[in-house]
Amino acid sequence: MIDAENLRTASLYINNQLLSRGLLRDGQEIDFADCGRRGYFGTADSASRIIGILNDLLIRRDRDAEQRDSLSTAVRTLRAENLKHTSDIVRLTEKCADAQRRSDIAATSEAALKTQLKSAESVVKGLKDELARTKGLVAQLRASCATEMRRRDRQIETLKKQVGEAGRARGTRSSSGVISITVTGDVGNEERRSPAQGGNIEDTDYSLRSESNAFLATLAQNLSEENEALLRIMQQAKDHLREMSGWTGGETQTPEVVKPQGWEEIAAELGAVMDHMRTILTNPSFVPIEEVMVREEEIDRLRKGFVKMESRWEDAVHLMDGWRKRMAKNGRPVGQDDIRMGLHLSPVRVADVEETRAAGRHDLSAVQEESEDEMKDCEGMLRAFLSPSWATPCTDR
Repeated sequence: MIDAENLRTASLYINNQLLSRGLLRDGQEIDFADCGRRGYFGTADSASRIIGILNDLLIRRDRDAEQRDSLSTAVRTLRAENLKHTSDIVRLTEKCADAQRRSDIAATSEAALKTQLKSAESVVKGLKDELARTKGLVAQLRASCATEMRRRDRQIETLKKQVGEAGRARGTRSSSGVISITVTGDVGNEERRSPAQGGNIEDTDYSLRSESNAFLATLAQNLSEENEALLRIMQQAKDHLREMSGWTGGETQTPEVVKPQGWEEIAAELGAVMDHMRTILTNPSFVPIEEVMVREEEIDRLRKGFVKMESRWEDAVHLMDGWRKRMAKNGRPVGQDDIRMGLHLSPVRVADVEETRAAGRHDLSAVQEESEDEMKDCEGMLRAFLSPSWATPCTDR
């Protein structure tokens, strides 16, 4: 059994705890030590149990309050983190969409540039193949011409020897050997056919060695002309590409002395120009000519529209200024007929108006009549511009 002193101490402690937590008002303490016949709590054991229960409830209440505080703090922290994560997700989504758009644009530009590069490479490859074929044909022709010339030289030397031997014979100036050589030589074949015509090329036994000197000379001349024409075409193509790309490298010759270029030099310069063109076309800042022309047309159209809008606005200012002066002069309000007549916006300038004093310096043309829908829109705008003081006569003046 608890004694009275401990019960009084416990009662004082519980009252202080209740008072500190605001559960009791000052001066309204509960006397848990009041036990006896007239006491509220009966015996001392009942009072001690009540004190213990109240103490447990206060401890649990404090624990619950701490848990609520920690939970509220955690909820606030989670909300702040959630908002931060949401903003980060939105920002990253926008960046991802922007990067995707840039990637699509870059892929489209890359495909167009690859197509242009392939076409240019095919052209260069065709020119190189044609140049190689021409070079091979010229080499073959040179070898054939050299062989034929050596054979002709041997024949001429043989003829000279035979003519000398025939001239040394007594009593005659001609020889049967000369006649036989003339008959069996290629001179008769050259007389019987045109110098420009050769043998049958489709024949399997055909060879340039069997052709005449005139045919070989004509063939050599034609091949030389074709070679020069191909060199000129390649030179023109190189010059056009140089002019288009703005390439200035490799210019070592002076304008006074121009040395003809061989196919090796032209091929080297053409390769350098094509590399420069490839660098230009693969540049990320490259803009197609079609897009530049479309933008220039759009700028011209907007400029014309702006000039027309400025002219109509000045005419509207003239019109409203004229109405204001007329109303200030005679007090007659602006009627429906005046509005309809003013919709045509006459190009006649009103003099001595501060708002449009500089209008004469623009050299603007007269405004064309608008359609019925545009006239209705202008009529609504003019009605909105007119204030109630304009619609009634000015009596105070």
